[in-house]
Amino acid sequence: MLASVESAYGLSPPDAEDEGAVRIEWHEGESRGVKGSPHFFCGKFDAFCPSLDISRNAEGQLLLHRNVETLDAFLAKCLQS
Repeated sequence: MLASVESAYGLSPPDAEDEGAVRIEWHEGESRGVKGSPHFFCGKFDAFCPSLDISRNAEGQLLLHRNVETLDAFLAKCLQS
């Protein structure tokens, strides 16, 4: 599948330099406490996916609910700093 994307956009396959760059960024994210994507940082504040509440119900189904209040609170902290 990756080869079809490469071909469609005229890209070359990743090489060792690409892999090294990805690993560096991955480890940087780990050291900053990144929980997943999207994870936002603003000064000393951070929020993982601040516009959604993500959970599972008793049957294990993934539940997503919009959470504008958490996003607004994060943005307010950013603008205050």
